[in-house]
Amino acid sequence: MSRDILFLEDGSVTARRLKRALTGLGRNCVSACQEQAAREHLLAGAGVILHVPSDPRKFMPFLSRLTVEFPNVPVLHITEEAQLAGMDWQKGPLHEWLGITATAETVLRRVDTLSHFADLQVRVSEFEDRAQRVDRFTRSIRSLDVDLVARQAIEILREELGATNVIWFPEDSIHKEIDQYFKTKGLGSVPRQPTRISWQSLVEFTHTDVEAMFDRWSLLTAVTGGLDAVELEMPGRESGAKDLLVPVRPNPARMASIGRPYGHLVFEGAETYGRLRGSVLLATYFDLLAQQFEEALEYKRLQAMTYRDDLTDLFNQRYLPVILDQELTRASRTEKEFSVLFCDVDFFKLVNDTKGHMVGSRVLVELSKLLKGSIRNTDFAFRYGGDEYVIVLSGANSKNAAQVAERLRQKAAATTFDVNGKEVKITVSIGVATYPEHARSTDEIMQMADEAMYYGKHKSRNVVYVAS
Repeated sequence: MSRDILFLEDGSVTARRLKRALTGLGRNCVSACQEQAAREHLLAGAGVILHVPSDPRKFMPFLSRLTVEFPNVPVLHITEEAQLAGMDWQKGPLHEWLGITATAETVLRRVDTLSHFADLQVRVSEFEDRAQRVDRFTRSIRSLDVDLVARQAIEILREELGATNVIWFPEDSIHKEIDQYFKTKGLGSVPRQPTRISWQSLVEFTHTDVEAMFDRWSLLTAVTGGLDAVELEMPGRESGAKDLLVPVRPNPARMASIGRPYGHLVFEGAETYGRLRGSVLLATYFDLLAQQFEEALEYKRLQAMTYRDDLTDLFNQRYLPVILDQELTRASRTEKEFSVLFCDVDFFKLVNDTKGHMVGSRVLVELSKLLKGSIRNTDFAFRYGGDEYVIVLSGANSKNAAQVAERLRQKAAATTFDVNGKEVKITVSIGVATYPEHARSTDEIMQMADEAMYYGKHKSRNVVYVAS
């Protein structure tokens, strides 16, 4: 559909002649002799400017400003060539001059040619801009660290969608939060069960904020199944602003089946989603994000295989620095604590010497199951080497850690391990150290827990000793 032709004119004979002729040829023409009126016509969709002045000096100053503001709008100067001499008029593929004797048909051919060229230029510019944005996104999320991929992605997507905040819920964590929400709301008197924050958010976002968000989502009951992309209208929000819930799924073109999503993105107040809905750009972002998650999760899976102890299937010593650094970073950022338990089996050499190494190995396997089954799923258990174990208690202060250690000590002492008909009784000694109470670095907290354990062993064995 042809767009309006904007005449910048002051009632000259040439302007009146061309406007009448172009209108007769079926083109809609509008006129302006002031900058603001011309700008309003261009904002309303006028697609080309015909500069037809009696004196070019009248329009040239604000025409120069308009061509900067609307660089893809063609300009056709229809005036005496001598009148443009010495004037600062832009020359280029979208700016041409025609003499005042030009016919309407000639003008119309040049208008259509310039408009077509302008449309092509806009498309090329849009393609180049999209390519640059995709390249920026790809480079930003290029990592084998799943958390870093998510962090970088939500920062860029927040900007693209004009959201006030973006929250990333990995794997099925949003389902767990929804289940907890309905249990709390449905039963009323049931308090929220404490869970570790698993999501990432660009602004501080607590369990209370999650519940408030779910309260706003009147469609929540309709989306708790597949949780496909859902636009959620927000009462009281500005027009066009939505909360948007998007699953990041494996690309079926690369996977045998669609499978479970890698997680869910929540965009709060996504003002520009309506403009980008269904766009190639948005689809490309989510496809690239899913592809990067595939690579990062595969790397994590392969890495986890190297971080497992072959005998007990607990984490091994190689993974301990990774978790300690992670906990130290989190504790420093949130001003919270974490604790380390260093555990050693008392007189284990005697078990090997009297029962045999095969029995001793089975005892270590069963003890590992006991330790792993006695801590939270947010904590970490490691076989440190031989008959030594390390347990990292996320968010635990020294009092809580000492209570956990005592429970483990009592469980171990009360358990009779039956290995191939041979009954084995063992005890353990456990040292406890806490960040930042006893140590300020990962090396120091390990040393303090180790020394506390050996102090307990030398003192009496079958004991829990807290660093001091």
